[in-house]
Amino acid sequence: MNRTSALAFASFLMLSVTTLTGQQRRSIEKIDAQLKLWIGNPHLVLERQTPLPANAVAAAPVISVIFKTKETDVRSLVERHGGTLRSVMGSICTADLPLDAITGFAAEPDVVRVESPQPMQLHNDTGRRLIGADKVSSGALPGSMSFTGKGIIVGVVDTGLDFLHPDFRKKDDTTKTRVLSIWDQTASGGIPPSEPGYGSEWTMQQIQTELESSPGIVTQRDSAGHGTHVMGTAGGLRGVAYDADLMMVKTRLVGNGDYTFSNSVKTLDAVNYIYRKARALGRPAVVNLSLGFVFGAPHDGTSLFEQGLDQMTGSGRGFIVCASAGNEGGSFSHHGGYPISDDSVWTYINTLNGATWYGVNEAKYDDSLSIAVSLDSIKASFRGSGAIGQKNMFMTPWLRLKDLKDSVNGVHFTVRYTNGDTAGTIRLVAAAYDEGRTEWYIQARDAFVVKTDSGSHRANLYRVHVKGSGSFHAWTQALNGFAANIAGYGGRTDAHYRGSDNKLGIGIPATARNVLAVGAYVNKVNYTDIRGRTQAGLNGGRAAQGAMAPFSSVGPTLDGRLKPEITAPGLNVASSLSRYADHDSTQMTDPLTAVFSGTSMACPFVTGALALYLEQHPEATFDQVKEAVLTHARHDLYTGSVGTLPNQTWGYGKLDIFAAMGGIETDVAEERTSIDMTGVYPNPATTEVTIAIPADRPWTSIHIVDVTGRTMEERVPGPSVESCRFDVRTWGSGAYFYRLVGNGSVRTGYFIVR
Repeated sequence: MNRTSALAFASFLMLSVTTLTGQQRRSIEKIDAQLKLWIGNPHLVLERQTPLPANAVAAAPVISVIFKTKETDVRSLVERHGGTLRSVMGSICTADLPLDAITGFAAEPDVVRVESPQPMQLHNDTGRRLIGADKVSSGALPGSMSFTGKGIIVGVVDTGLDFLHPDFRKKDDTTKTRVLSIWDQTASGGIPPSEPGYGSEWTMQQIQTELESSPGIVTQRDSAGHGTHVMGTAGGLRGVAYDADLMMVKTRLVGNGDYTFSNSVKTLDAVNYIYRKARALGRPAVVNLSLGFVFGAPHDGTSLFEQGLDQMTGSGRGFIVCASAGNEGGSFSHHGGYPISDDSVWTYINTLNGATWYGVNEAKYDDSLSIAVSLDSIKASFRGSGAIGQKNMFMTPWLRLKDLKDSVNGVHFTVRYTNGDTAGTIRLVAAAYDEGRTEWYIQARDAFVVKTDSGSHRANLYRVHVKGSGSFHAWTQALNGFAANIAGYGGRTDAHYRGSDNKLGIGIPATARNVLAVGAYVNKVNYTDIRGRTQAGLNGGRAAQGAMAPFSSVGPTLDGRLKPEITAPGLNVASSLSRYADHDSTQMTDPLTAVFSGTSMACPFVTGALALYLEQHPEATFDQVKEAVLTHARHDLYTGSVGTLPNQTWGYGKLDIFAAMGGIETDVAEERTSIDMTGVYPNPATTEVTIAIPADRPWTSIHIVDVTGRTMEERVPGPSVESCRFDVRTWGSGAYFYRLVGNGSVRTGYFIVR
């Protein structure tokens, strides 16, 4: 049968909103859209849980949730419904609950909201110098003071740690570990921490015994290598805070297209574990979260996950959380933001690794805003021209958001071909998010796997249609894939088509109010691998050192807050290599070191730097730390390339922890101008160039760099100097940039040498 020309028909079941009991109505107003879907389709949970939790059975899967409560006796509240309380962070808690008990649990008067877990994706040589950490640890601060993170805890939530790696030992005694504890959330058979009571925990004494005699007590391994690399940057001997004590929480994360149902909940448990440990020891701590998700919350700091983090970081002094901004810079995962009318608009989503949409809108438009989904093409790939947009094969009825929100479990469509084969399934569900907004969830799944030259993919295309009034914002879940930006691939569109974009792409939880969001710039243009070959990594040789990494997510948050707030090196970063990870030789620079890229790699630079800051200011609050870092951020020609700072690409600029700790004074009210060539002559130049010095104020320095950021010359103009002349005969052909700094002002420009 020719599938591309097949006609489609569908059967669907919509649960009647008139059969709702009082308890159901109270419940569905408190649980999120994804939980509603799972309650009506428990097989969706069971087919994703690999392996199944020990206390899960086919008829009643147990899932992890985050909930908000007014109840003080939270444990009794959870246990009344057959659940297990895990962590308590003020009014925000985590628990494991039977799926069939959630309706009754949510109906409790003291339960405010219940949210489903969301899957978390994994999002130092040169880097230490670029952020100023080398000066902080070398005694270059006033009074010859030096800070190395001593007495501070660096906690990382990630894929685990190669605790045998020499980078995690004491600098003055490399036979001694600096790892205070490891909690493996994925392991069973060991002794769990008392709270939240699952997984296996190992102490510093057990880890030290493992170093000395290898008895096989500590069974945790980092087979992915991501966690070891991150910890190496933040707190390794070749990293930033090389005297800090270390804690690792290993959690189960998304990888290779897999999906797990424990991550945002378990991440909250992990941060709470580090928080409680640090408080018990009376020590300041910085937690690194080089992970996050873009799908499942409105990106405005209001999810219970984000609120839980905020309650910990805002509850006292000396506890900071840093999170990677995300790698959505080129994924075009955001949709919407435009006005909706009765003349419907539509956009594409694809089923490469599954198609899922999360949307949010103002609840006052629920009566008029309607959604429909159609099957558009069953070609194998959306990347080639002619392979997409063949025809609109099937379309669901128009569904009002109000009706979806009032239904218990939403709507389920089965799309079939004329020969009876199942083409796929479409599910839509909506729920109240808060008093003023509605969230909705669309899931499209193919029933077959399409074979392509590059392997097997679920690759159908679906259209999401919206009409009515108001507006919406939505994010596409595209694990190891991309949103369907059809216009960029030669697909068929019309006047009603609206493409996706990369705005509002900051990952959750970096969108939280009391979490520092970190973007990434180019650390190295290329590097030499273990076989002596030059590698560009993800850079491809395109971006200059110091330029914004093309993958780094762009803000702002949905409520308009500035994110990311700061940037750090994140492309081609060398750090510790786990011995248990199977990495390609192109990533390795020596047997102990590998080169990774991502905002995951930028975040630990900030984490380690803040450990240095907390050593200097152990009682600092989150707001105090944030102000010190942002008001002393470094500005250069690259940070000024997309507009006045702060902005939604660079935040306040590049991290400079030396300046933040008192190394220099930086005026954050510096005046920025657009790049200008009028004060440079001749331009282009061949033998010498003259840069005019404006007479409107005293200027303290003029700095010239090439496109890689290499300093060519730096001078201090005298008070009456009108211009500076530079001999460029040995500089080589190319573009050069200058930065003129004065009292409260910075002026930049560039010129060409031929």
